[in-house]
Amino acid sequence: MVPRESTIRYHLDTLRANTFEEGKGIPGEPVERSPSDRPLNRMSTIDLLRRVLASQRRISARIDRILPSDLRTIGMTDYQDRILPSRIRRGQCVYDIGGGKRPHVSGKVKAALSLRVVGLDISPDQLDAAPAGIYDQTVVCDIGRYRGPGDADLVIASAVLEHVDDIEGAFDGIASLLARGGEAVMFVPSRNALFARINLLLPERLKRAALALTRDEDIDSVGFPAYYRRCTPLEFKAMAKERGLEVISTELYYMSSYFFSFVPAYLVWRLWILLFRRINEVQSAESFAIVLRKPR
Repeated sequence: MVPRESTIRYHLDTLRANTFEEGKGIPGEPVERSPSDRPLNRMSTIDLLRRVLASQRRISARIDRILPSDLRTIGMTDYQDRILPSRIRRGQCVYDIGGGKRPHVSGKVKAALSLRVVGLDISPDQLDAAPAGIYDQTVVCDIGRYRGPGDADLVIASAVLEHVDDIEGAFDGIASLLARGGEAVMFVPSRNALFARINLLLPERLKRAALALTRDEDIDSVGFPAYYRRCTPLEFKAMAKERGLEVISTELYYMSSYFFSFVPAYLVWRLWILLFRRINEVQSAESFAIVLRKPR
């Protein structure tokens, strides 16, 4: 017959083995589980919804592979990997507009090419959070009101001009930054994109909540107010020419990820892109990259 004390210890050990994972955490303390490890009936509503959205994204991505490659080029990736690097040259003075804590020129590239990098941002906190030493100078300003010294060999404006209320003032500011022969390279989400139209209609708090959910981020860490003032390829070309800037190249992209999280919405969006592109190939782009130059 098993002694009473041993019987109690046996049952306690068995209960602990069923409650806690062996070899993890502190004995006698609950083991912290990731959302994916939790039993379904104990998973939070947000965790469950994120799983569903991830599943929808996988289905949308499979469908998207059927389409021609020019419809599937990710604009920002092409811009960062091909277009922007092709404009950076040794010894340049580079102005990064809106780069903030995530500058578009890495410390490694800066050192290798002996670049001088100036960071312009409306937020001093964003500039202060940038990697140490990446900026040789910082300027806290609204590019729509700023007028530069005309010493820039290259001005970078990546996914920032759609957030500027005074877009014509921003073009004046960029033109004033450029030295003779200097170039501006920009990546811009188009005002004509379906996601941009929806963005303009929704309340700001609702937009931020949706972005936080689909990107699995904190609501306060995503999204900035967007205006999309004249943010189309043709209007950017027109504003450039009004300021005496030459258009060197324009790349059009028909890909964005906003609707991948819900297959029916993805299908409606893709059908819209196909129809709109047939009507107007240039203005139907979801986003575009443009390179401008100030004549010598």
